[in-house]
Amino acid sequence: MKAAWLKLGVLAIGLTVAANVWAVDDGYFTIQAIKVEALGEEIIMNPAAAGIAIGTQACEDSDPSISQASPPKAVKPPVEVLPGKAKKPKDPTPAPAPVVVDPLDEINIIVDKILNLGKKLWQVVEAGKPVVNFRSDVASALPAGSRCWLDLQGWNAPKSYTYGVTFENAFGVDVINFKYRVIYLYGGTVNGVGKYIGYTTMQPVALDVAWGYKFNAAASVPTVFNQGTRANPVAAMQLNMNWSIETVLKRTEQTQAYFLNGNGKFELLP
Repeated sequence: MKAAWLKLGVLAIGLTVAANVWAVDDGYFTIQAIKVEALGEEIIMNPAAAGIAIGTQACEDSDPSISQASPPKAVKPPVEVLPGKAKKPKDPTPAPAPVVVDPLDEINIIVDKILNLGKKLWQVVEAGKPVVNFRSDVASALPAGSRCWLDLQGWNAPKSYTYGVTFENAFGVDVINFKYRVIYLYGGTVNGVGKYIGYTTMQPVALDVAWGYKFNAAASVPTVFNQGTRANPVAAMQLNMNWSIETVLKRTEQTQAYFLNGNGKFELLP
C-alpha cells in the first residue's frame, strides 16, 4: 500500500514539474508585444555612391528597339500591272530622309492611369536570412504606356526611412529585433504633367533572432492609384511589410502598412 502511495506521489511531482516546464516554455514562445519605431530619415543624394542601383533591372529589360526608336522606313506604293502591258518604270524620286523621333513621342502614355510596373510581392527575410536585391525587388506607380522611370523627367533625390520592430515574449524578453528601410524615388513628370513614383523598395538592415524562433518577412504593394485629378495626376501607393514568427507552439503573423505618393508624402498607417 505504501509503495502505491509512493508511486502516486512521484507521479504527481512529475506532473507538477512538467506543467511548470510547459508554462515556462509557453511564456518563452508567446509573443506578447510588437513595437514599431521610426529610427531615421535620409535623402540619398548619390544612390550610386551609396551602393544602391535601385530599379535598374526593369529599364534594362525593356525592349531596346523601343528604347532607341528607329526611324520609320519609307514605303513605296504598289505598282499596278495591266495584262499585256509592260511594267511601269520605277519612281526615280529618292526616298525621304530618315526622321529622328523622340522615344516619348512614340509611346502612347496615359498620364491619369497609374500602373505598378514592378513587383507586387518580394521576400525581405527568407528562412531567417535577409534578402537584398536592389535591382529588381521594387515596385512603382507610373503612367500607363511608360516602360520604366527613366522615361520620365524631373525626379527628386530618393528618400530613405529606417524602421525598427521589436518582438517581446511573455517574460518581457526581446526575442526578435528587425531593422529595415523604405527607399523611394518620387516627383517625376511626363513633360511637366503629373507626379509619379519611379520606384520603391523595402530592404533589411539588421536582424537578430533568439533561439527557438523562425522569422520571415515580405514586402507587398496591394494597390497603386491616382490621388490627384485626370489633368494633374498624383501617383500613390500602399506599401506593406508582412512578417511571420514561428515556434514549436504557435505561428504569429502581422502586417505594417505605409502610404506614399508622388509629392513625397510618406506616413506609417495605423
